[in-house]
Amino acid sequence: MKITIRSFTVTAALVAVSVIVFLHFASAEPRVTPLPSLGINSVEKMAPNGDYVVFVWKDQEWKRAGSISYDRFFRERTLDLANFITADEPARVRIAQQGGGAAHIDAALLGGASPATIRGSRDARALEKVSTKDADVIDSFHKVIELAYPAGRKNCTLSLTARVENSTISKTPFQFPADNLFTSMNRGSRFYTYRMNEEGTGTPFFKEYSQTGSGHPSGFTYGWVRNDEHNLYVKIDFTPDNTMDGDKDYAKV
Repeated sequence: MKITIRSFTVTAALVAVSVIVFLHFASAEPRVTPLPSLGINSVEKMAPNGDYVVFVWKDQEWKRAGSISYDRFFRERTLDLANFITADEPARVRIAQQGGGAAHIDAALLGGASPATIRGSRDARALEKVSTKDADVIDSFHKVIELAYPAGRKNCTLSLTARVENSTISKTPFQFPADNLFTSMNRGSRFYTYRMNEEGTGTPFFKEYSQTGSGHPSGFTYGWVRNDEHNLYVKIDFTPDNTMDGDKDYAKV
C-alpha cells in the first residue's frame, strides 16, 4: 500500500516527523509465532476462524467434496477430489467461503495446474493472482469462486492457499520510529529529524521492518520526505498490506 500525505506550513529549518500506520487487517503484535503449514486432518493444531467449502461439477450438478478450515495465517492446505474427477479430464471446482471475518485466497491449484478461467471475483487480475502462491491475493469473504482446470494434470488434489480472519481483530497500529510501538504518542515519543531543503537522492528517509500479527506477510515500511517553500510532503509504502480494505486503512504524520 502506498500513501501520500501532505501537511501545510513549513517554517522551521528542522522538522520532527512521526508516522502512524493503521492497516485494518494488518495490526502489529508484540510476539508473532510462525506456524507450519497444516494438512487437511490437522485442524486440532490451530483455531479455525472459518471454512472454504469445495464443490465439484459432476453428473450435471454441483456435488460437495468437503471443506477446509483456516485461521488468520496464509496456509497451503489440500483436499483430494479423486472420488469426483480424474486427472485426464477437465474439471470445474467451486470454492465457497463461510464464517469468520476477512478472507483471502492466494493460490488454488489442482494437481499442480493453474486454473484456466475464474468466475466470482471482481478483481481484474483474479486469474493471475490465484495461479501462483506469491502473497498476491484476492478477496474471498463470503464469495463463491468458480474455477475451471484443464485436463492432463498430475493428480486430483486441490491445493488451496488461503486465510480467514477472526471476526474481531486487533486495533493496535504500527508506529514509527518502531520504538513507539505499543505506546501512546505524545511529545515524549521518538521522532525522525528531517533537515529542510535536503536534496532527495531516491534513498528512503526511513526503512522499518513491520512484523504483523494478523496473518499478512511481514515486510519493510518505507518513507520519503521532501519539502518546497510552503509544504512538507511525506510518502509511505507499507509493503505488508496485500489486501484491499478501502478507507478502513489510514496513515497519519
